[in-house]
Amino acid sequence: MYYYMKLLAACGIYFIICSLTVFTVQAQLSFLLFADAGSNQVSDGWYTRSIAAGSYNTGLYAVAGGVQFKLQGNSNALNGAFVNAGRQLVIREYPVQAKAFFAAHRFSELMYETNWGVMAETSYKQFDVKAGTSFRRYAFTKSAVEAYDISEEGSQLRENFNMVYRAGYSLNPYDHSWNIRAFVTNLDHIVINQETNPILGVSGFYRISDSFSLLLEARYLSAGAFNLSVNPFGYVFRTGIRWESR
Repeated sequence: MYYYMKLLAACGIYFIICSLTVFTVQAQLSFLLFADAGSNQVSDGWYTRSIAAGSYNTGLYAVAGGVQFKLQGNSNALNGAFVNAGRQLVIREYPVQAKAFFAAHRFSELMYETNWGVMAETSYKQFDVKAGTSFRRYAFTKSAVEAYDISEEGSQLRENFNMVYRAGYSLNPYDHSWNIRAFVTNLDHIVINQETNPILGVSGFYRISDSFSLLLEARYLSAGAFNLSVNPFGYVFRTGIRWESR
């Protein structure tokens, strides 16, 4: 698992260094730091975690990456990482960003998952939408395989062509000094839910200066959307700060 996260971090740093030496000074850098507090049916109470992420955008090309840390517990504080890269396209006069992504998440002491895939995203006025597909791999950790004598064939499970999506509506245009957005998605930075387990959320930001913004977000995690008796799976509350070069 740590091999994947180290590889992601190395690739992200390498890509950013190469971008800085190739692209123009019109590019935009941004950094994001936020903390989560949440609870769900399998968390044994409340949990806390933090994500540090950065992105580099030239207008035509963009790359982003980040790492996730547990803020409680003594082992495996680094339990997730992601990286993605995209290119801006114009299809029938509409701007569309095509993106490839990879994420790794160690969700227990015994197992982890990786996701890679592609997606396209676009926006129109206050509406935004993302859609794509992902390929998931669940696997036992090396220590679990050795401790429980798990065979190579039984040590992993793959899911192909899972749907990924996000649709949202913002109260104000993106360049406004503050905004509130409602959305439905099965995506987060590290985790991708099953298509039938949507996340309903509300987020907001307030630009306190030309470069800094405060972020707030609340997410409701459902246990399934196509069940007549859907039970809540959990909740997540997020706060953070974002810096953007101007």
